[in-house]
Amino acid sequence: MKKKLLVRASALAVSAALLAPQATAFALELPGIQAPQLVQRGGMLYDESIYEKEYSLPSKMKTRSSLPEKYDLREQGLLHDEVRFQNPWGACWAFAGTQAIESSALKQKAAQSEFSEKALAWYAYTMQNRRGASDDLKEGAEIISENGDRNAKYKMGNNIMSMTAQLSSWNGASLREDIPYQDKEGQKIEMEMNGGTAYYYDPLGDWTLPYENVYDDAYHVQEMQMLYGLGVLGQSSDPLSPAEQKEAAEMMTDNAKQALFEKGPLFIGFYAPESRPDDLGGEETSHFNWDSFAQYSPDFQTMNHAVTIVGWDDTFSKDKFTITPPGDGAWIVKNSWSDKWGDEGYFYLSYYDTTVVYYSTISGDYKNSDGYYTYDHNYQYDYAGLKYSSSSDYSLELASVAASMGCEPKIANVFTAQGPETLTAVSALTFVGTGAVVETKVYRNLKDSSNPESGELAAQQEDEFINAGYYTLPLKQAVELKKGETFSVVQKVYYQSTGGYDLPIEAAPGNIQAVESTDSAGNTDILHVNYKVTAEPGQSFLYLPMDVGEDAAWYDVADSEVKKNLAMPIVNAQGNQADVIIPGNVMIKAFTVDSVELSVPKIKAEAFDSNGASLGVTEYAGSIEKLVLPEGTASVVLTASGQEQETVTVTVDGKEYQTGDKIPKEVFSKEGAVSIKVSAEDKRGNVKSQEYTLKFAVKEETEKPENPGGKDDPTNPDDGKEPVQPDSDGDKTPGQSDDGAAGGDGNMADQMNTDLNAKADPVKTGDTSLPAVYGILAAGAAVVIVVSVVLYRKKMR
Repeated sequence: MKKKLLVRASALAVSAALLAPQATAFALELPGIQAPQLVQRGGMLYDESIYEKEYSLPSKMKTRSSLPEKYDLREQGLLHDEVRFQNPWGACWAFAGTQAIESSALKQKAAQSEFSEKALAWYAYTMQNRRGASDDLKEGAEIISENGDRNAKYKMGNNIMSMTAQLSSWNGASLREDIPYQDKEGQKIEMEMNGGTAYYYDPLGDWTLPYENVYDDAYHVQEMQMLYGLGVLGQSSDPLSPAEQKEAAEMMTDNAKQALFEKGPLFIGFYAPESRPDDLGGEETSHFNWDSFAQYSPDFQTMNHAVTIVGWDDTFSKDKFTITPPGDGAWIVKNSWSDKWGDEGYFYLSYYDTTVVYYSTISGDYKNSDGYYTYDHNYQYDYAGLKYSSSSDYSLELASVAASMGCEPKIANVFTAQGPETLTAVSALTFVGTGAVVETKVYRNLKDSSNPESGELAAQQEDEFINAGYYTLPLKQAVELKKGETFSVVQKVYYQSTGGYDLPIEAAPGNIQAVESTDSAGNTDILHVNYKVTAEPGQSFLYLPMDVGEDAAWYDVADSEVKKNLAMPIVNAQGNQADVIIPGNVMIKAFTVDSVELSVPKIKAEAFDSNGASLGVTEYAGSIEKLVLPEGTASVVLTASGQEQETVTVTVDGKEYQTGDKIPKEVFSKEGAVSIKVSAEDKRGNVKSQEYTLKFAVKEETEKPENPGGKDDPTNPDDGKEPVQPDSDGDKTPGQSDDGAAGGDGNMADQMNTDLNAKADPVKTGDTSLPAVYGILAAGAAVVIVVSVVLYRKKMR
């Protein structure tokens, strides 16, 4: 039963210069990938070839010693009571995902917890980039409507991967009160259902939204985990026996229960006999029992609906299903067909249903009562992210080719800090749900902008994952950043179970993609989606060999030649090249919080002699770690100050210093006795501080000699000799070397006096004398002559 596990994700990339397959060079002889079979079934858009792939059974997660036999998020207060109605559109995916995100917000006690399904459905098919970017840099997915249907975005359907791509960019996340699920006119339509009346809004009305709301960020999706259901095994060439299938279902159920208990509701894609608003009739089917509102299907059918699992009941009898499943137990499922459908909007799904393709958790970051998120800024380039269904195939194949050439491939993004910030987390993507390992390194102050590893290594860590998905990785070592500072995030992704590598990078085809759409009556239509990404120089890099026989190196994916070399053919069922897939940006995000930039404190030091007389006040700024005090200093009084929002504390011998107290020389001269700490709070109340240990140096008074270097001084070796003057043509004094040192024939005292006058002490203390000691190495000589000279100058008044 060992099968190759290849879990598909999505992403985008396209370059107009590379749209024609024949214009592309394949330096690495990259293998072709299978053309996706994009289909819309109900409210789901996906690549139907997922059912043709081979999957291995997932590993069993570490579970609690005992989970309750019944668990219901309604009883935990983690669900809104309202059961919403997705009519008139097949937007089940947006409702299922939003319900999970809202529950996550309730669990975190967020200030806001009702979000807009309409905004999510609309902006998921809107080209976008950073705020203010030009139109040619915007990327993503958009619907091509041949008849100019202004509401076409709501008809396409979508999936958990595309939704994660949209919301992890912190775009298109609006409050429900700001963008409710209705047309602009607000014309209600009544619908009779199961003896009651449900209301929805006119599909012929105007459901369009303004572009500026694409930047709404009422919540930030920070994690999505994908666990697999029996549906992925449906068309395996090595089908499971009934006993194996039952065992697999129970293991998958245990894993999903644990995820629900820890993370919250599960977004699932499955086959529903009723999947669209226009076929809600309440008619009995072999899979759905209307008496108990229970579904079980033993048939492997392709998914067409998304709902939210909100609990479980192990005691739910298998006899309540129209077709008897292998065992008891059912999921408690919240639908999006109003509270007039099913059991007040809910139904029960057997643990053994074979149509469930995946169980996904999705959770976010929400504003707290103070109006702050966990993270303030999202540094990113992958706004299209996981929206194209074949990007995972591309990423895995590219990594496989690089690894086959002896390389451990890596990805990297380079960013520039927009202010004083602290890097506290990064994102990671894994496409294979068995034993993924992500090694992360963060570098600061890059020396070479084309090499993401050319800076100072500031943080590194390794994280392991059981499930495929999108993750936020809090850094074990936060990285302080200054405004304008460049930093990089480098990752190596590999899978312990297979020994393979991954290169999570956007990728997209050159051509517009056709999507086969099938309604509830079996009628088919062809819709079209345009996928696009852009990449700018200096943003994203891949580490791999560019050709056979070459060493691995860092390559900028925005380089046109790199794009050509990394292009990969897309082949159809007949094995012929039908298109080309090319890379976009690397899928790594960096999350920072606003910080405070601490100043170097200003210090005033008033020195006193042994009689208590003031020797003057000296101010120190910029460099404060060594303070030079006037000669004769016996004690000092310190005053320290910082910026308005800063607190500056002076500590002397382990005790807080009281301004005005004199610090005696025997104390301040001790190593580490005096320190200064500068502190300030950021907007969250977190305190940032910087401590400086002060060192003091007192200028020692030098006794004036009676005849310092004079003519009658017996210690003067040049006594009575006239100094040698420069030649009339301006040449050097004889014996002076190229580096300016005096040679053996010059008058060293005169030369020293010249040097001293040019090197006056920059610290103004009011001294009457300054000692200077110079070591002079005579050119060509074998000895070093040390001369002490005292320069006298009059005290300025």
